[in-house]
Parts: sequence; C-alpha cells; structure tokens
Amino acid sequence: MALLCLTYTHDTSLEMVAFLTFLTGLVQLTCGLLSLGFVVEFVSLPVVSGFTSSTAIIMASSQLKYFLGIQFKPKNFLDMYVQLFKNIGKTKYSDLSLGVACVVLLLFMKRLQDIKLTDKEPPGVKIKYLKSFLWFISTGRNAFILMGCAIITYVLKNTHEKVPFALVGNIESGFPSLAFPPTHININGTDLGLLDMVSHLNTGIFLVPLVGLVANVAIAKAFSEGKIVDASQEMIALGMGNLAGSFINAMPVASSFSRSAVNNASGVQTTLGGLYTSIIVLLSLSLLTPYLQYIPQASLAAVLVCAVLTLVEIEIMAVLWKTNKRNFLTLVVTFAACLLIGIEIGLLCGICLDIFNLLHFNARPNVHFDKKVTDMGFEFWLFEPSGGLLFPTVDYLREVVLSKIYEDNNKNKMLHRTRAAGDVYIIINCSHIDKTDYTAAKGVVSLAQDLLHKKCQLVVINAIKSVQAAFVSADQNAYIHVYSTYQDFVSAIHKDFYDVRNSIDTLSELHHHDKVDHETIF
Repeated sequence: MALLCLTYTHDTSLEMVAFLTFLTGLVQLTCGLLSLGFVVEFVSLPVVSGFTSSTAIIMASSQLKYFLGIQFKPKNFLDMYVQLFKNIGKTKYSDLSLGVACVVLLLFMKRLQDIKLTDKEPPGVKIKYLKSFLWFISTGRNAFILMGCAIITYVLKNTHEKVPFALVGNIESGFPSLAFPPTHININGTDLGLLDMVSHLNTGIFLVPLVGLVANVAIAKAFSEGKIVDASQEMIALGMGNLAGSFINAMPVASSFSRSAVNNASGVQTTLGGLYTSIIVLLSLSLLTPYLQYIPQASLAAVLVCAVLTLVEIEIMAVLWKTNKRNFLTLVVTFAACLLIGIEIGLLCGICLDIFNLLHFNARPNVHFDKKVTDMGFEFWLFEPSGGLLFPTVDYLREVVLSKIYEDNNKNKMLHRTRAAGDVYIIINCSHIDKTDYTAAKGVVSLAQDLLHKKCQLVVINAIKSVQAAFVSADQNAYIHVYSTYQDFVSAIHKDFYDVRNSIDTLSELHHHDKVDHETIF
C-alpha cells in the first residue's frame, strides 16, 4: 500500500496523500454498501503473487542504498541499480557493517521460535515458559533490533558527539491535527482543483482500494478457520478506517499479515485487540517519537529487507509451471510488468490477463466427443460441453460439430463409403450446462438447420427446464429434438423404427391382397 501510494503521490504533497486516502475509503465503503465483495474474486492468486513478489523486490532494492550509506534518487527500478553501481565507490563501511550485522541477528532471532523443545515430566513449567520467551523474542525481533541500535547510537552520540551511522533524523512528535481532506492544493506553484487532483491520481483511485481489499480478504480467509468471510463487510470496515484516516493526513492502509499472525498467536478474539493496539500507538506518538531519531538507517533497512523478502513466493511458480501454464504466464507477466514498467501498470496487466483468460475459458469450453452405435445400427455422435452454453460459446460449439462432420465425410470419401440419409444423430449432452441465453439458443437452432442439409439431426438431452424452455422458444419449426435423458431418446428411436417396420409389413400384406398399390407403399 505504501509503494502504491508513493507511485501516485511522490511528486505532490501530503495533502494529495490525504486526498488519495479519502477516495480509497470512499470507494471501499461504497463497494461494501453495494455488496460488491465478489469483485475481489476477479483478482486471482497468480496476479496477487506476482504483484506481491515484485513489490517486495522493489522495496528490498530501495533499501540497498541505506545499507551502503549512500544517497541518490532513482527514477525507476532499473535506474535504481544503475545509480547504485555509479555510487558504489561512496560506500560507508560503518553503515554496511551495521546493516549486515542486523540482518544476521534478525535471521537468527527468527529461527528461535522453530527450536524444538521437548516437554519432560508433568511439571514441564520451565519448558513452557522458555517456549513462550523464545516466541516473544522471535516475534518482536524487529522492535528489539531497532531499540538496541537506537540505544547504541544514543550512547555514542552522548560520549563521542559523532555517530558513524546515517540516522533516520528528527521526527515530529505529538498527535496529528484534525482537518477535512483537501479539495484543492498547490504543487510547485500550480493550483490543482478537485477534478485536477482526481485526474492526477488516475488509476490509483481504483487500484489502491482494490489492492487493500484483496489483502484484507486474503488475510481474513487465512485466519477464518473454515468460516465464511463476508468480503462486503471487510470493505465497509476498511473503507470506514481509511475515511477516518484521511482526516489526520494518513496514508491508505490495509491489513498486515504479520500483525494478524501475532494477534492470532496471542489469542486475540475480538476487535478490542485493535483498541488496545491503537492506545499503544497513540502513547508511542506522544512519548517515544523524540527517540526515533537515533535509529540508524542501516538497521531500519535491514528490518525492511528481512520483512519483505519473505513475501517473494518462489514455490508457487514451480507448482504453476507443472499444473497450469496459463496461470504461470499470468504470474510472470504481472511480475515482469511491475518491475520493468511500474507496479500500477503491472497490476492492471495481470488483472486484464485474468479477465481475458476467464472470457476465453467461457468462450472456448472443453467439448468431449464420443461415438455410439446401438444394437440396431443407429449411430449417435455425442458432444458434451463442459461449461455454460452462452452466446460467446455457441459459435465454438458449432465449429467443433461441423469440423467433426467434415472430417468424417473426408474419411468416408477416402474409404469409398456412402452414408444413408438420416442415419446419424448429433446429440448435445447438456448435463453440465446450467444456463443459456436467447442468442445461444438461436445459434443451436441454426446449427440444427445446417445439420439437416448434411442429412443429420440434432438432439438435445439432459437439459434442465430453463435450458429446454430457451431452446423451445427459439426453435419455432422444431428443428431440435429435446429429450430428458439419453435412454429416452434411444427408446423413442427404437419405437419409431418398430412403428415404421410394422406399417411397412401391414402395407406389404395389403399389397399382397391387391388392396393397395406399389406407389402407396413407396
């Protein structure tokens, strides 16, 4: 969220950040009130993974200059490394040493909670307390590292009056002032009105709320323990939070997986935990802010790098490569676009590719084909679409059916075989079709007409009532034969055959007694 906020407001002012927060909250709240929680389902896991991994790499890369104790302002991700190599000669080894030491300590402390301690005899109280202590140290490692570095810096500054590390610097203490989000701002001497501000934020008005919602819902599902998550309720809560934050110049926020994990492990059951956290934050703002200036930038960079690199998901790429190449491509495109073009464009590319895949899946469903021949010699061709029969799908189904007939005709020509008129039935099995529309129904009727010219008949089986009704309303001339099941159709065909044969036998008998002429029998 911070990186997205920076992307859209880096060349403006704090007022623009507050305005973005206000619009983010407004969009999220509106979506929640309109029960649009399903919108987040259009952002797939590969897109989220590609976006998260790329932003983690960008954020980690942006901290490298603090590791080396050098300063520069990159234009983009690639320029970041160009500038880094240009300024590598200005490295301050004191900052580098501190940064590396902090990374080593952070990784060590992270492993503390994984130490296996076996409970001995029933008292086992000491082991229990030791486990809790190790978990506490491991979970709070970021705070302990920053606190330790700040103390070292404070001591050095008071004893030597000079600190060998680059520091965060002075941070204003106290509570933020309450104010309505701005409706006009001045940037570099240029006045921007409300519409100009909205135009400047561009796609951020929708992407920032969307990313926040996806994060919130994903984290809620991770800790729901199988319970149903109401995405619309999450939207309302997050929207209200961001709207309130915009009145104190806050940036847009969303849930944090790490803090949620700590809450879950600590036994937090209700939203009272959020109230407690808020009180601690407010006390920190009023009492601890003056001491934040002693935090070395290298130690803060180490904390950020160790935190964000865990978000790079490598395992999912191997899984997708083995199971679904289309999803793998979506992840790679999102990841590459976020790094090389920009995170907002990359996220849009991933979402658009997801929508394209979804439309392609609906327009090109898998159609299973099978041939069956009854004991009486009737040949049936069964086509079974795997999804709904809607207007984007019907042309593809028509293409599949006619291509099979074309292939069969060519095969018969090569084998010098002829097919008797009306002895092939094209059956569409609708067992997987739960919906259709008028355009698709008319397309099926058109297919039935084409099949008649090729001496074939179209049969529909296993269709639910609504699908049957759509076919009947579109088929005024009864080109389509509709049956409830495959057995009903076979029984009807056999019954017709026996009826015709009995009629021919009766006519033949009458002809034998000169009661009907040969032309009538024919």
